[in-house]
Amino acid sequence: MGELEDAQAALAASELEKATMCEGWMATYGDLVTLLFAFFVLLFAFATIDSQKFKELVISLKGTMGVLSGGERLFQPGDIPKPDPAGSGSPVAAQSLAQPVPTKADNAVGEKGEVDEGSQKGEESEPETYQAGEGKPVIILKNMAGFEEGSDQLSSGDKNQLDKVVPLIVQNRGRTIAVVGHADPKQLRDPANKLANWDLAARRSRQVIQYFVQEKGIDQARFELLAYSSVKEPVRTTDNPRRVDIIIRQKFRPAKEVKLEEIIKQFN
Repeated sequence: MGELEDAQAALAASELEKATMCEGWMATYGDLVTLLFAFFVLLFAFATIDSQKFKELVISLKGTMGVLSGGERLFQPGDIPKPDPAGSGSPVAAQSLAQPVPTKADNAVGEKGEVDEGSQKGEESEPETYQAGEGKPVIILKNMAGFEEGSDQLSSGDKNQLDKVVPLIVQNRGRTIAVVGHADPKQLRDPANKLANWDLAARRSRQVIQYFVQEKGIDQARFELLAYSSVKEPVRTTDNPRRVDIIIRQKFRPAKEVKLEEIIKQFN
């Protein structure tokens, strides 16, 4: 029995020694992890955050670690700092970066539809081009002509701008050329014609089509005339409200002929 008791005592002493060594190692490891976490918090506090990378990180954690979809927010939308684009190095809020830079055209139309002096004189806007779709994309040419208030006459500058589009129209044979006219932001007061603004927008489109057909010899069958009255606000405040846009697109070909009665039944 004495040997058994000695063996049990030796085993207990060995287990106690192992437990003591394990507890000491865990304490050292815990201190190390705490220090690393403290350094991470300090670095995070002084660092700036890339919102796109932060969003990707959150999505990754949500997919792999099961991050909850709701709960208290660490950041509110627009509060994530980004580097100052001016190069000063100080972080600025993303919301402030999203604000557009004011331009001359921004002041053309106020919140109440008021037009400033430069806009009254028909100040020219830079043309813009866009493409949409694959293969033969839709080509959108914005601000191709600007007009003075209440006028539908093309200026020499407008004609020079339209001349640049002629090669593009010629190259896109078989495609429709939609000419979109916009009226003045202020409603024209004509008691005899309540649709005066519609007429003005249509006349502006007609002037552009007439110039292409009579002066440049383009087939008139390729053109479509569209007109927007003052009720149709510009897409952006930077757009010239008294302008003509040009859209080059494929011809519309209906798939099949459908009677009007059949169409009405679909909505009843």
